[in-house]
Amino acid sequence: MNAKSLSVLAATVLTALSLKADFYVIPVVKEVRNVIHVAKSGAKYTDPIAAMNSIDDAAANNRYTIEIGEGDYNLSEPLTVKAYVDIKGAGIAKTKLEGAFLGKGGYDSYAVKLSGHTMLTQLSVENSADPEADNSTVKNMVTGVYASQCSGIVLREVNITAKNRTSKNYLDGGRKSVGLYLEISSATLANVGLYSEGGYRSYAVFNNRSLVDVMESNITASDGYSQTFALHEAGGDLEASALVSASSLLAQSDNGETLSVNLEYNSTMHARSSKITGVNNSEGRCYLCTTHAGVSLDGTCQVP
Repeated sequence: MNAKSLSVLAATVLTALSLKADFYVIPVVKEVRNVIHVAKSGAKYTDPIAAMNSIDDAAANNRYTIEIGEGDYNLSEPLTVKAYVDIKGAGIAKTKLEGAFLGKGGYDSYAVKLSGHTMLTQLSVENSADPEADNSTVKNMVTGVYASQCSGIVLREVNITAKNRTSKNYLDGGRKSVGLYLEISSATLANVGLYSEGGYRSYAVFNNRSLVDVMESNITASDGYSQTFALHEAGGDLEASALVSASSLLAQSDNGETLSVNLEYNSTMHARSSKITGVNNSEGRCYLCTTHAGVSLDGTCQVP
């Protein structure tokens, strides 16, 4: 700074002092975050459900994080994550939430249900059940994670798996496995593994009139008897839309339709820098996409 600049600065300061200028302190609003610990030992809670039930005042200005330590946690009932509460594990391969839940649809067959403005990170979720073993003729759908009518959902560094262990080829469309079921919601997925396995229909992602942004993730559906879809979108009165970047979509089965992407009415999918593959080793039909709407792939996508 030269002499002229210094003199200008000094004059400005002196003028402000002489005018007794008022100085206002602008408060910085910090996010309030409460942390609750869950661990196999040494923490207040050993059960993620008990930890969640202890929260009754979560809000936009009073967020919570439940940190779950290493280990496999068998859920005695489905875990509903309350709004403005995040779940953080010790790592995808270190913290696992396990369930064995069946239902009539996505709304009651999940291991974990998300509310608005929530995040799952650094853990795995698996829901694995057998309708036959449970002698269920009505509740025969298995879902990993479910969200309905909520926004601000973030999944980051998470694996989600749904397994419908039906051993017989029932002609029952209700026997589904769904990794992630979104219904009239919006979600961001980053570094996520989504997997569905088995059942009459196997959907890794079921997007029902929702908006989903997928980045650097692996989405794989396998072994559906009639249909195996990595990404299934169903629009209607509201659009179902997916933006996929730097990700892999894979559908693989020896039976039925094996589709990496299936779009129904009022649905769109835009992909870039992604690998999109359907594999079928039997006489069933195999497509990259079957659409009633629109698919946009840029030149960096790998397709069969």
